[in-house]
Amino acid sequence: MFLLRFQTGNDIYKDLFSSVAGLYEDSLFIGDTFEFLNLKENITAAEPMIVPHPLKKKLWSTIFPSRIRGNNFKTNQQCVHLRIKKEEE
Repeated sequence: MFLLRFQTGNDIYKDLFSSVAGLYEDSLFIGDTFEFLNLKENITAAEPMIVPHPLKKKLWSTIFPSRIRGNNFKTNQQCVHLRIKKEEE
């Protein structure tokens, strides 16, 4: 069973590195093609515009206690409440 999981993990890493190597080879090919043809790249990334939306009312979240399957203890013993109120003007 351990050997099967090891082989599966090994295959996953092999596929991952193979995909990354393929992307790198493709980028080298495109770069060399543009250099050979003396072309300038017309596609450029624009600077992102980040406009935060104002907080209307409040933001809140609750994290409940949970258990990990197979263990007898809880991951967190109490509920955690997070509340962020809108700034008062």
